[in-house]
Amino acid sequence: MEIFHFIRKRFKPTFLMMLIISCLLISLTTAAEKYRLDVFAQLPTLSSANNIAVIPLPIKSDKNNQYLLADETGQLSLLSGTKLLSLAHLPLSDTKNTPHVKLTALTLHPSFSLANKTGYQTFFTAHIEPIKTNNNVARLTRLENPITLPFDAVITQWKYHSSAPKIIDVQQRREVLRIAVPTATHQIQKIAFNPYNKVWHDDYGLMHIALSGNSEEDSTTSEDALYSGVVLRINPEKFGLRNYRVPSNNPFVKAYDINKEIFILGAKNIKSFSWSKQHHDALLVQHTYDGAHKVAVAKKGTDWREAYQNKLVFPLKLNNESHAKIFTYYGRKLKTLVGSILYLSKNRKNWQLAKFDTTTQHSEMNNEIATQTIELLNSEELAPQSNVSLHFDHAGEPLLLDSTKKQLLSITTVQLKTDGNNNVQTEDTQAEQPSEENNSAYGKLLLTLFILVLSVVFYRLRPQKNSVIVKLRNQFARFELDDTKTTLSFYKRHQSKIDSHLLVSDIINSEIVLNDKNISTINKDTDNSFNEQRESQLRLSFSQAHRHKLIGNDIRQVTLYITDKSTKTHVVSLYLRKGNQRLTKVKYTDTLEAVIDWSWFIASQLNPEETGSRKIKKAVVNKSIIKTPKKPITNPVIAQEPTKTKQTQEELRDIAVHDSELINALDKLVNLKQQGFLTDEEFSLAKAKILSDMMSNK
Repeated sequence: MEIFHFIRKRFKPTFLMMLIISCLLISLTTAAEKYRLDVFAQLPTLSSANNIAVIPLPIKSDKNNQYLLADETGQLSLLSGTKLLSLAHLPLSDTKNTPHVKLTALTLHPSFSLANKTGYQTFFTAHIEPIKTNNNVARLTRLENPITLPFDAVITQWKYHSSAPKIIDVQQRREVLRIAVPTATHQIQKIAFNPYNKVWHDDYGLMHIALSGNSEEDSTTSEDALYSGVVLRINPEKFGLRNYRVPSNNPFVKAYDINKEIFILGAKNIKSFSWSKQHHDALLVQHTYDGAHKVAVAKKGTDWREAYQNKLVFPLKLNNESHAKIFTYYGRKLKTLVGSILYLSKNRKNWQLAKFDTTTQHSEMNNEIATQTIELLNSEELAPQSNVSLHFDHAGEPLLLDSTKKQLLSITTVQLKTDGNNNVQTEDTQAEQPSEENNSAYGKLLLTLFILVLSVVFYRLRPQKNSVIVKLRNQFARFELDDTKTTLSFYKRHQSKIDSHLLVSDIINSEIVLNDKNISTINKDTDNSFNEQRESQLRLSFSQAHRHKLIGNDIRQVTLYITDKSTKTHVVSLYLRKGNQRLTKVKYTDTLEAVIDWSWFIASQLNPEETGSRKIKKAVVNKSIIKTPKKPITNPVIAQEPTKTKQTQEELRDIAVHDSELINALDKLVNLKQQGFLTDEEFSLAKAKILSDMMSNK
């Protein structure tokens, strides 16, 4: 092992030096980027109606990627490779030949491709329709003095059967939400799920709904929260007789004058919204506010009815006829645009692709650098009078749908060479090159191949490590609080020196993950605190995981995720066991106690009002198990049983505390079942486990 470390130590500086030299040589001919439009697919049968969605299907086909297309009439099509197939015409309204019925939004459930998960092959649509004659239909409306309004904005759930002869069975549709609206312009502009939430996150599967207010003030609805331009957040799963559920951590669940489904309000004429990794706890809301096109970073509970925010607001270069929507780019091909917000705009001569960055320094105070034009698209390839919309493919790369010419276009980069005089030359125009330039190109190619060979040798000479150990080494092995309990210190594996520090006041979120399942989340939200019931539930989760016997390469892992104000996540691998080998120093039981101590501490810092008081349990010494040296008993029949001692007050108190914990655990189990998180079978198994533990501990 030492010889490998020696070889790597000798090779590493040489490898880095050669890499730097090669980069300098290659950079002698600088490269610039230009964007080109390529025809991705011709769509001769595309509907002439306004197309509102081009969504990549995560279902893997044998040969081709597939896309779901929808227009405002409810016509649904499937693009498989280069062929456009008609799937179904969605019956948006029960009443036939009803005017003003229009599809406005479509989205897939985040578990669309996850079999055996709620939401598998499920998608949702939003449309606007005139009010039904049967006015007894349950609908969301204004809270004070509700009145009959002429239109309804409706969200419907549909099933997509990829392997069935009838891919979409319109008979399986289910109405999720119906909102009474005063005009046809109060539409649901977008429905979407946070793409960065993982399955184990509490907010996974929550639908966000943008209900636009009217651009002109309406005296009947301007003062009501629901019609002020809102983003709502619901869980679209059916719960008993309810078609949806309201998350308990929504910001206005306790407000008497604001609908509890509302997440953000007062945004007036909303066009769209999106998410960014730079603002994990906020939405990017695109709207028209006081006649100006803007994008604002809005946190949960934002209310703009009385005053508009001044920070993190970005202007959009749009004309009044534009219907462009914003998208966050995290693809790989357009490297200079990663993390930027992209949108389409149009002037008199060209369509143009534009971007802006949502960093603090690029706010509305710096209008000139906030929004930048990336590329003026060729008017011959994309006519200004065409109806064009921006979408993304499976890899997150931008696509342009030209509904007028009926074609789907992709955006690719073209490398341009510049000489010493900054004259741009494309590679295609230089068909004949001088021999010296050819030799130089061959030399660069050989140098690149030589570097690749060295890289392979360096990679092969490294010690072969288990991927689990490599992952463990990249994470922190432990953390410590200082004496003042204000600073957290992190240590890497097999290191005694502190790797990094973190102020406790900078922590905004703490998550405990056991075997890739989130079992505890602590932050400022009301439901994410810590108390004795949460401690009992944590102990139960650890006990259930410990009961599972590890065979072969099975892994049992406890990981702590700590997120600070800059959205940086510090990952601490507290416990890791693979098969019959424990790879961390701390034992499983010690890890449990450390996790519980940390949970009580960080909950008292982040959410002191909702955190219960911790009861310190005193250790009880059982005198009957204390062994004293005795002479061997020759006749076991004569030996008498030890006399039973009376239970002390401390023992009785300990038993009472133990029974109280079991009762709290059972209450928590009943609450989980009532909230729909446990099936009947899971509830019975968990209850049996708790009762079994009670009998074994007596």
